Amino acid sequence: MSTVVRPSSTPCDDDKDAPTPTPTPSVPVSKDGKCGSANGGQTCAGYKNPFGESVECCCKESGRCSTDPWACGVGCDEKFGNCKKY
Repeated sequence: MSTVVRPSSTPCDDDKDAPTPTPTPSVPVSKDGKCGSANGGQTCAGYKNPFGESVECCCKESGRCSTDPWACGVGCDEKFGNCKKY
């Protein structure tokens, strides 16, 4: 009769307690409501208002973050925020 020895853990189980790395944004998130290439390349995606609430914003042509549906359509800079094309 042969004895089967089972490993106490599998390779996948060994990493279960390892911390998950936090992704680093490739573009700085705006802290002051300014955005775009004229403002240091800041993005409005992930922008938080003064109360610390996340706000889904777009970057208007004027270089300001906005939640206005019209501003987030025509003239919105897709590289620096969440645009909505109508």
